[in-house]
Amino acid sequence: LDSSRRRHHPFRPDAVPYPRNYERAILDLDAWDTLWLRQACKSVTFHKFGNGEQPGRVLDVGCGSGTWVLECASAWKGSTFVGLDIVPIQPDLSRLPGGLSKRVSWVHANFLERLPFSDEEFDFVHIKRIAQGVPEDMVRSFLGIHTEACD
Repeated sequence: LDSSRRRHHPFRPDAVPYPRNYERAILDLDAWDTLWLRQACKSVTFHKFGNGEQPGRVLDVGCGSGTWVLECASAWKGSTFVGLDIVPIQPDLSRLPGGLSKRVSWVHANFLERLPFSDEEFDFVHIKRIAQGVPEDMVRSFLGIHTEACD
């Protein structure tokens, strides 16, 4: 809890400077944002893939509760997904319906450090709402680390 009594991650601010709040109301906003995108764009992302195309392997950096990953896994049946977040608040994979658990995994790591993946391992990397968590002196290295993860 911070001075405003909001629930944040349990890490020291110098190690994990994200100001992210993990209260239920904030997590619900993530779900609403994903639903809004699906309605407004008729897609799960602003990126337009070619007709019938979808990425093979997808990484969601700062996945939070995993709402976007699960929505995409339902839409892109031929893709596999990794949701990365420092806080383990994603749903239990064994409770997911319809074989989603075979195509989804959760990884808990600090996105400001070297990611635990090989270079060019992903076809599509989704990053949203984490700009405040990247210190100004780390922006270049952050972008470099994350462009290596994708073709």
